[in-house]
Amino acid sequence: MKICMFVLDFPYKTNKGMVSGGGAGIIVKQLCDALYDRGLDVSVVAGKLLDYKEEIVPYKVYRVSNILFGFRESKGLGSVLMTFKSFSLPKDFDIIHSHNPPAFLASYIFSKKIDRPNILTMHGPWADLRKSARPLACLIEKFCITHADAVVAVSHSLKKRLETKYRRKDILVVQNWVDTSIFKPISIREKKRLREEFSFGEDKFIVVYTGRFVREKRIEDILNSIPLVANKIKNALFLLVGGGFDQKIIYDWMKKKPDYSKHIRIIPSLPHDKVPLILNVADVFVLPSEEEGMSVSLLEAMASGLPCIVSDIPANKELINGKNGSFYRLGDVFTLSKKILECYNNFKLKQEFGKKARKTAMKFSGNDQINQYLKLYDSYLRLRYR
Repeated sequence: MKICMFVLDFPYKTNKGMVSGGGAGIIVKQLCDALYDRGLDVSVVAGKLLDYKEEIVPYKVYRVSNILFGFRESKGLGSVLMTFKSFSLPKDFDIIHSHNPPAFLASYIFSKKIDRPNILTMHGPWADLRKSARPLACLIEKFCITHADAVVAVSHSLKKRLETKYRRKDILVVQNWVDTSIFKPISIREKKRLREEFSFGEDKFIVVYTGRFVREKRIEDILNSIPLVANKIKNALFLLVGGGFDQKIIYDWMKKKPDYSKHIRIIPSLPHDKVPLILNVADVFVLPSEEEGMSVSLLEAMASGLPCIVSDIPANKELINGKNGSFYRLGDVFTLSKKILECYNNFKLKQEFGKKARKTAMKFSGNDQINQYLKLYDSYLRLRYR
């Protein structure tokens, strides 16, 4: 079976290490790796930025250059370039698998030309996140969901949302997963060593966020909780790891609150292979998103045995249940700071959350998800050769 994946962001190697543009790219790589290991012929069509050095996978990746112009919608140029790239691709693929609407648009003509099924995986509420261009984004998303041969959502809440919005009733759910052999708890001794290596200080109480610096992640909730926490925990350190179009939010806040800047450390660009180390030095993980498909960052933190405090949106509730972590209402920074302080003051609670989070993450190890995709591929192959 020959599979061709279309995805805007797919990890590659730079001089600093492995770089990924977000959770979708990580999930697609994990899927491709698993399919390749099972003997399938996998190819990927994806974009690259100026920091591209080389591939990190053994299968074929067709790259197109993409240049971002400082605003989110400029990523759409990558879709146009991928469309042109598709004209020179081999034509013997059995399945086209596209990830999010821009990739589906790039692959649509190609899949029709070679008469192959095109499966669309939705990694999040794509159109709803494009606030400045939502009417156009909704039209694009509707076209993709209507014309895809099969649609997959990465969470039950996303499936419900898409079915309600576009009245397509056959959307499948294949939840995201995490490599629990890479993201895992470490010993106290190893944690101490890592803190020394990163120069964090052994005595710090570290609250970590990993993910993109974009508005829908609501990083301002974390920022606004800092004074409330730092006034109670003098050695608190908020570690913000990621990068993105709205990084300015953080720096503007720091200008307004210079007395609390010492409690913030920003790592705007961290290779994904270093993320396990960062999670292992932390005490608490916070995810304040207002929108998610199913957060890869949250799964990674849970697998690392961290107590997680998350916004009470439906996608987060598919992972956190109140016994393996806690919720707060979006914008309620008083409750968010209270939850952080509880983890600081109650070691037993912090430890219990971490253990149960790890146990939950072990259920999202990937085997079931890979088998679901294989079953979906096989169903279309049987239809074709029937």
